[in-house]
Amino acid sequence: LLALAAGARGAGPAPPGDAALGAPAGVAPGLIALARRVESDIGKRFEAVRRCYLDKPTPRFLRLTGAIAHRLEVIGGR
Repeated sequence: LLALAAGARGAGPAPPGDAALGAPAGVAPGLIALARRVESDIGKRFEAVRRCYLDKPTPRFLRLTGAIAHRLEVIGGR
């Protein structure tokens, strides 16, 4: 939503008056900054998941997700 409201990934201006959000004119720079920060945070978090779970310890990660799925099934069956 941030990227859409601010223009495709900050590449363009927001709609006139930022009408898409019902926000006052001039908020596009802030929306662009927020969108970039969110994208950066997503990249950093994925990198941590890749490093900790998807590189060498992938079998451990899959065992853990299987255990979580089993527990959710048990809880859901109550």
